[in-house]
Parts: sequence; C-alpha cells; structure tokens
Amino acid sequence: MLKYPWPDWMKSSFDQRFNELAKIACGMEEIKALHQKQTELEMRLKQVLDAELFRIILDWEDVMNFRNAVEKEDMYIAGIKDGLSLYRQLLDFKSADADKT
Repeated sequence: MLKYPWPDWMKSSFDQRFNELAKIACGMEEIKALHQKQTELEMRLKQVLDAELFRIILDWEDVMNFRNAVEKEDMYIAGIKDGLSLYRQLLDFKSADADKT
C-alpha cells in the first residue's frame, strides 16, 4: 500500500471522490457500450473454453483490473499534488508581487 504525505482522512476523501467519478463514468454511453461488448466476449469465452482455462482468464482479468485501478489512483493523486503545487506557486507569486508594491 502506498503511503501519502497527508492524513488518513484526506486519503478517504480522495478515495470517495475517485469512486464518485468512476460511478459517473459508468453511466456514460461509451462506457456502457464497452461493458456490453465485454460481457458478450466473456460469454463467448465461457462457451468455448473449459472451466479451468476460463477461471485462469478471469483471474488474469482481475489482476489487470486491479493494476489499472492502482495506476489510475496514483495518477489521480499525482494530479492533486500537481494542482496543490501549482496553487502554492501562484500564492507565492501573488505574495511576492504584493511585496513589490
């Protein structure tokens, strides 16, 4: 598990927002269409593969999905860090500009 330089309650807030955005994305037509295609392909695989091979593919898919989620979470957190850094720099710039006058 990654350790971030902020309190646990803040991480929970970020997680909640990330989950809200994921829920919104699930309602998008493009995502719905992809989900339907994925379901159809999964049903076809289940029909043509023996149970053990199908289980291995599902396990592989679980690992891929988890890795993808961890990568997205890391990018989301990096975006927050970048945004906070930019905000801090803008405040410093504004403060330095005010000191000149």
